[in-house]
Amino acid sequence: MTHGYTLGQLFADTDAQQFLVPEMQRDYVWGAEQLTQLLASLRAACAKARQPLDLRVEGADASAHITAAFADFHRRRRFSHHLGFLYAYHDRSYPGKAFLIDGQQRLLSLYLLLLARAVHDNQRDDFRVRFLVDKQVLRLDYRVREATQEFLPRFVRFVLEAPVEQYATGTALAASVRAQYWFFRSYAQDPTIQHVLDNYAFLTDQLPLAPGPDYAYLQHYVRFWYFDTGDNARGEDLYLSLNSTGLLTSPSENQRARLLELEDSPADKARRGRQLEAWQGYFWKHRRPRNPNADRGFNEFFRWVRALGPLVAAPEDQSTPGAIQDALLAPRPLPVTAPLAPGVNLTTAEHLMEALQLLWPVPGSSQSAPVGADLLPAAWLAPSEEGVGRKDLFRLLPVLAYCLARYAAAREWGVEADWQHLPRLVRYLFNLQRLSTLDKANEQDSAGWCAEAMVMAYALGRRPAGDVAELPDLATQRPVSAVLLPAEEAAKLRLYRRLPSADRAVAEQLLWALEDARPNHGEVSHLCLDRHLDEYDLPAVQRLHARYWALNLHLESGREQLQTLFLFRGDATLQDKYSHLYEQHDYGRWRRIVRDLGGVFAPFFEEFLRDESLTVAQVYEQEKREYFGRRPVAEHLSDHRFDHQLRLLALVLDALRDQLAPDSPVRGQAMLWPVGGSIGYFYPDAAPGRDVPVAEEQLLFGEHTLRFWNVRDRLTSRASSRAALLPKVYALFEQVMPAGSSYREFVVQTLHEAGAPAEGSPG
Repeated sequence: MTHGYTLGQLFADTDAQQFLVPEMQRDYVWGAEQLTQLLASLRAACAKARQPLDLRVEGADASAHITAAFADFHRRRRFSHHLGFLYAYHDRSYPGKAFLIDGQQRLLSLYLLLLARAVHDNQRDDFRVRFLVDKQVLRLDYRVREATQEFLPRFVRFVLEAPVEQYATGTALAASVRAQYWFFRSYAQDPTIQHVLDNYAFLTDQLPLAPGPDYAYLQHYVRFWYFDTGDNARGEDLYLSLNSTGLLTSPSENQRARLLELEDSPADKARRGRQLEAWQGYFWKHRRPRNPNADRGFNEFFRWVRALGPLVAAPEDQSTPGAIQDALLAPRPLPVTAPLAPGVNLTTAEHLMEALQLLWPVPGSSQSAPVGADLLPAAWLAPSEEGVGRKDLFRLLPVLAYCLARYAAAREWGVEADWQHLPRLVRYLFNLQRLSTLDKANEQDSAGWCAEAMVMAYALGRRPAGDVAELPDLATQRPVSAVLLPAEEAAKLRLYRRLPSADRAVAEQLLWALEDARPNHGEVSHLCLDRHLDEYDLPAVQRLHARYWALNLHLESGREQLQTLFLFRGDATLQDKYSHLYEQHDYGRWRRIVRDLGGVFAPFFEEFLRDESLTVAQVYEQEKREYFGRRPVAEHLSDHRFDHQLRLLALVLDALRDQLAPDSPVRGQAMLWPVGGSIGYFYPDAAPGRDVPVAEEQLLFGEHTLRFWNVRDRLTSRASSRAALLPKVYALFEQVMPAGSSYREFVVQTLHEAGAPAEGSPG
């Protein structure tokens, strides 16, 4: 049965003489942050309750006593402060005891606050009468936890008997408790005991800092909905607290209560209650440093149950994707008045927990996660306040659906669940998540695609092999959108299906490495320039992998060499149409460069694939000689176009670094592209203060000599994101050339060595 109780009534008017925290419960872990929030909420509500009332009681019986009683009744009705649900079950072995399923953190914190207020307001005797059984036994205890069972009564007795003048602060009292003969060394290692001490000290020291809540307010105005899971009756008022004011119960508490109500017998309710606590303990063990409790992860758990329920209940029904989509679009804390979909029950939750424990074993346990689970971040079990995002759900929920299907099939067939192909499905979904389609999608479309992916993964998990390579076959039996089976992914799956098992494993590892290279962002078809991906075999995959990594795009030196090579192969000059400050040459966005089939990369890499003897350095030197060998030196020094000056700057830098000792650290530095992939110049009249002073001997093109800047992006305005190049180049020239050398003569000599003919010579 569900009842509303004030804090005072909870310990006096319920059937339980004591509320016990069972051993399955996690430790008491609330700290200063949660207590500060609780105090602020209570103080705000208390201040409202203490405001003068505009009430008049008229009539012959309107005595002062009647008026005061009515005002008190009105205040309690209007200003009671609801703190959510408490859930408990009964065990016949412990008559008169109620075991808390949930509510330990709030109830123990309030018990400590009551104790601190009783001492502060000189109500110690009243506390003994109301909140101890026969003035001796605590109404709230840890009877099945030996250390806490021993400590808590001694601590409360010490507080009630301690002289106020001796322990004016909670900090002093806590220090004295730790010095008592009965405070055993093991207590210092018990998290619950340490939090009890620290929190009592914190609350005691906070009370004088602001008014309220006083001892009477805590007893008569703080309310709970108390849910006795040992009762069969369905209490509709269980859900009323969502409309109350103040610090509400967490959404997971409401969800577990609703699911517990679906259980038939008191024994089932108690068993499921213990299961729920164990599951919450799982999320507690996976909590993150910035997430001090399990609530966020547990809230997400119930959200996943709501999404998976319709799928488990009717996987073949045409309405199932819509039901899943509705669940994903529903508010994260589901309104308690919303109906539960078929399949949303504790059995589904139990199977989901089985899947979670497979994917993310409890930290410190001997169980290891399956191969490929590294692509499923454990941070999803302790998400931010907003919960797991829609793109991550697209990657997570289909995997969970697949696991539930594999477990269900294994139970049906009487065999062990086979996880051989699980890593491949994880990888497949990881790739889909990286496609820009999801980035551009709205919430409705994302939820719809996620629902479709869950149905697809569940159907795949029900197949004997459960191999993701069967998706193209599955698509012939049921419609699959292009978002879930794009052309490239379908080609990869057909390739994997064709290859022998051993070859497939090798090809997958090689292609996955290519997919993970930053410019490729999960795709490889833009690299397959010699044939279609469908036509590849293992040797072709091996060659593609080897030639791509021979580009050294993963190294700064490799990127710089290719950037400069492409400078000679194409024209990427653009006018900045936003700031109108500079023109620029843009070869820094590698994802765009590598994947732009109409740009400079594709013809270069196609040649690179055909001739395995080629190196990037060879192609680079060939491009330089072809470019500078077309015209005489004098024409090069009179051509003051932006792109030509930039290419000459690249040539000069190469020549200067060739003069350095092989072990010089400067030799390996990126000089032309030290900040980003763009080089431009500011118009002096449009960018005052950004013009670079250039010595007369550096002005190869006279007044047309450009002051180049290396910039991180086109619209940069921060000094840290740009670097002037010409002073650096000239400083390097002075470092490596003999004193008195002419910069212009050095450039002329460099042009000759690069193949530029003298004046009048044939080009």
